[in-house]
Amino acid sequence: MNYQEFLDYIYKRHSGNVRLGLERMEAILKEMDEPNNKISGIHIAGTNGKGSTAAMCEAICKEHGLKTGLNTSPHLVDYRERIRINCQNVKLKELMQTYKKWEDVFEKYEASFFEITTAMAFWLFYKHNIEASIFEVGLGGRLDGTKPFNSAVTVITSISYDHTKSLGNKIEKIAFEKAGILKQTIPVVLGKMPDEAYRVISEIASQKNIPIWNFQNNFKVQNVSIDSKGTHLDYSDEETTLKDLKLNLIGKHQANNAALAITASKLFLKNIGILPNSNKIRIALQKTDWLGRMQILQHNPLVL
Repeated sequence: MNYQEFLDYIYKRHSGNVRLGLERMEAILKEMDEPNNKISGIHIAGTNGKGSTAAMCEAICKEHGLKTGLNTSPHLVDYRERIRINCQNVKLKELMQTYKKWEDVFEKYEASFFEITTAMAFWLFYKHNIEASIFEVGLGGRLDGTKPFNSAVTVITSISYDHTKSLGNKIEKIAFEKAGILKQTIPVVLGKMPDEAYRVISEIASQKNIPIWNFQNNFKVQNVSIDSKGTHLDYSDEETTLKDLKLNLIGKHQANNAALAITASKLFLKNIGILPNSNKIRIALQKTDWLGRMQILQHNPLVL
């Protein structure tokens, strides 16, 4: 079975099984011996900026010598983009072997395409002894297939109107759904968002004894500028100032995403006993490669 045959097979077989809720995902993971509880890392929700923030977290953790796993959705060109190990797409042979290993379980619970992909990511990251797993929420948070992830840091990048049919048509309701990934005492990093969204999330965080790192209050970016080579910014938090960082992604919004990624990665590194290194953060941001986001394909003439 080649790549396209494999993708057609799992998509046609499982794409019609979408159903919000965690019962199936939790049952599947239990049969897989709960790989989601044997890995740790950073869990990222939000309306915009999740993928870019996740990619920067991946780069920062890898630059600090950690084995990394990144699970994102959707993919841009290749389905294997959804599961990356050490910044490389999972090998097709291993992906197919993993699917075949657990196919009976997926069939038993009539798993959806997204549930299967997420479950395989959990399993592969456990199998590869990944030290820093980064998961991007697919839809919402409270009922998303990534929710069972045993993360050490949570990020909510932004709150706006998205998937209103599933999440609700009020900012407060959407914020409540996104905040569903918050875990007892696990720190959360919050990006720019409406006041009403922040109030909902902070109330939930208070109930769960969760410390909040809030954009502008606890960390910020300044002196943002953009040229054809990327985005330049100064980052500062309560203990560090990093001047003239160069980000290999274009856009003022990417400066904000970088601030989230730096803050979340620093929290995670400290959690596992690694002292964050400013120079490694600087190098990682320059290495971050996230295709299709204001990507320059050619300079003369300029093609975006």
